[in-house]
Amino acid sequence: MNDPQLDCYYIAAHDTTIVGGRRLGKTHGVVAPWMKRNIQYMPQSAMGIVTPSFKMALTQTLPGTFSAMKDLGLIEGIHFVVGTKPPEHFAKPFRKPTNYDRVVSYYNGTVQYLISQDIPGTSNSLTLQSVFGDEAKYLNFDKLKDETFPANGGFKGP
Repeated sequence: MNDPQLDCYYIAAHDTTIVGGRRLGKTHGVVAPWMKRNIQYMPQSAMGIVTPSFKMALTQTLPGTFSAMKDLGLIEGIHFVVGTKPPEHFAKPFRKPTNYDRVVSYYNGTVQYLISQDIPGTSNSLTLQSVFGDEAKYLNFDKLKDETFPANGGFKGP
């Protein structure tokens, strides 16, 4: 890891905003380790991945993120599945989705909901334990405040 990546990793702040140029290593050195930590330390939790559109999530955000996760040992089809009901041997989340079309499911029951800002209300009624937004310059901060941040309220468990 380079120095800015290490700073983010060791500080592990509640809220983190990275302002960094291309090739700083935001996805591989900041986002993926943060996601892996949250997935492992909060099993059966619900997380949100906020993007301007589902298309951007599926074509730009997630491929790089999943490549970085693979470098950290989490492999698609083994440790997580995308957009499909998870295998029976995966642990169940505390609050099971009724539809998995826009969900990433992990082996330990953690789920990540894909939240698209181009469709109003995609984070409504969710109870999230963490939220990740990539390419913040394309995100609408008012929609984050009004729709997504209120969903990030945590969950005490069953």
